[in-house]
Amino acid sequence: MTLRWDPPEDETSYLEAYAAMDPRLTPQSKYPYRRGVARLPDLPYAYADKVLVPAGKSSFLYEDGMKPYRGYSSILGALVQAYFPGIVTLPNGQEDVAWTWKHYHYALDPTKKYNHMAEKIQVLSWNYFDMHRENSTECIAIVNELAKRKVQDMHYEARVKSVRNWFGDRKIWMNKSQARDMLFEPWQYLQNPPQFVGNDARCYTAMVAWWTHVEYLKRHEAAKKRREEMKGGSHRQGSIPLALVRQKEKVKTGVEPSMFAISKKMRTLDEPVNGSPWINEGAKIRGTKYPEKYKQVHGEDSNPDTAPFDPEVAVLAGQG
Repeated sequence: MTLRWDPPEDETSYLEAYAAMDPRLTPQSKYPYRRGVARLPDLPYAYADKVLVPAGKSSFLYEDGMKPYRGYSSILGALVQAYFPGIVTLPNGQEDVAWTWKHYHYALDPTKKYNHMAEKIQVLSWNYFDMHRENSTECIAIVNELAKRKVQDMHYEARVKSVRNWFGDRKIWMNKSQARDMLFEPWQYLQNPPQFVGNDARCYTAMVAWWTHVEYLKRHEAAKKRREEMKGGSHRQGSIPLALVRQKEKVKTGVEPSMFAISKKMRTLDEPVNGSPWINEGAKIRGTKYPEKYKQVHGEDSNPDTAPFDPEVAVLAGQG
């Protein structure tokens, strides 16, 4: 496969090819709105006294039950971007883009105040919230787990946003779903580097080299196939952890909802599609098999929507 790193003199043929592929990809009369980068709130943060309580291995609840306008997940994502180390030197002496949270552990803090950039982000994150002192070890571990996902999401969004911005520069409106499945030539990606990379051309060139590598293309096609087989989204809760959705529901209604009831709510549609209210076939299977098995185990009068979630019933319903 021949990759083009220099832009062509005339892009007309490229635009025509995209428009032929999807009629929606035609130039409009104005430029689409572009959301800016998520910046860190000023310090001292107005909600710094909010206490985070561990909820599982990768999420928090707010001790007082009230979420501030910028939650811990959003702020941690902004920290990961603000202190992106670019290209790092690995223990074997080789260099690579900081693709993962582990790479942040290899990047030295320029101020030398912290051992590495991962430690810096971990410490700075507690300027915005307070940890539950009785569970400080768990709180630190959760931030570490969340940071792993935030770095992955950051790079995923970077490629998708580069695609959307390239079309946006040409007055073509494109949503995330369309951009996610779109693959570019290097010269197209290079025109829209993500803001967290800054002016580090060497780093972004390395990122583009991976996005256009044959191995990346194989993974992209495999992921696309899995999405098509799912035939629908995975849920409707966005990036909010299930435990936090449950807490918000309790604050709203005054009643502690079951985990199954919340999960079911996040996987059903407002309007049925082809007679089914479920967001995908997998959600339908889980949403119907679990209550069936629950009633077999706990009796016909039992209600899985209000009772605590039963892991053993889930295993039986899923046949292991």
